[in-house]
Amino acid sequence: MARINYPTDIKEQTVLLDNIKAKVDADGKDSPIAAMLISKGIDLDNDIAMGKIALEKNNLCLVYEKSSHLICQKRNKLIKPIMKHTRAIFQFLKKLFTPNFKVVGEWGGVISNSGKIKYPKSAREKMKLIISINEKNDSYDKTPSPLLPFLIQNKLDLDTEVINAEKVITLDEELFFANSNSNIAREQRDHIWAKPLLHLHDIGNFLKSLFRDDSQELGVYGYVVVEDKKVEKERTVSIAYDTNKLGFRARVGSIIQNTGTTDMYLYKGKGILGAAILFKANTEMILSKGYSIFSVKNLSPTDFGQFTYFSL
Repeated sequence: MARINYPTDIKEQTVLLDNIKAKVDADGKDSPIAAMLISKGIDLDNDIAMGKIALEKNNLCLVYEKSSHLICQKRNKLIKPIMKHTRAIFQFLKKLFTPNFKVVGEWGGVISNSGKIKYPKSAREKMKLIISINEKNDSYDKTPSPLLPFLIQNKLDLDTEVINAEKVITLDEELFFANSNSNIAREQRDHIWAKPLLHLHDIGNFLKSLFRDDSQELGVYGYVVVEDKKVEKERTVSIAYDTNKLGFRARVGSIIQNTGTTDMYLYKGKGILGAAILFKANTEMILSKGYSIFSVKNLSPTDFGQFTYFSL
């Protein structure tokens, strides 16, 4: 059975809208969809105007998204060595003060009764650790700091570590605003484009019923009609930290893979509602009944996630 292969990219969707408008204008009062447009209250000129605004929002979203990726990479590059040094310092202090290892808490660390050091998840809180270590180290003004031998042996300069930590905090703030602005632009785009996109489907469905014996006539309006069975396509999706992406379509029984380094939540349907399945990093799962449409939330407050699935 023939079906319309609707474009998923907003740029291609606006091109389709332009093609429909050109065909309707060419047909004039004899257009076979003129009555349908009036009946449904569809104003193609208004839809095209909304499309231009939506494209501007889409471009803005892409700019912020690219900026977010670059900032995230730059920030994470700084975080890695700082956390390596922070963990090494805490392990040294833990061994130094054992059996009274709870003294590590005076240096800013959180340590359990069993001696396990717990590290925060957010970039900002991670950087506060090295800042606290430096403050505690500087407090030894009359006697040598117990950390001094370790710093000398490992050629560590806490002042430099703190400078880099402050850079991370600044980048983390920039990342938050870039990601927030990207989400705002995306939401504005989707809101503005919602009705025109619905109209594209309304017109396509009407034309399909009108030309039921010759569906290729839809091509005159710019629609792509295919006769073969819909093929699943493998898609890889990147999702920003602490962000949701909604309404993915897939065949029940197909495989979805978490190919990133962050854990995610998987929800049924088009929203972040109801019970969620924990989708661990570097794992895969089979989409069960109810997940033909699913949404995803990246649980990491600092890192981009990524997953691969077969779309319909």
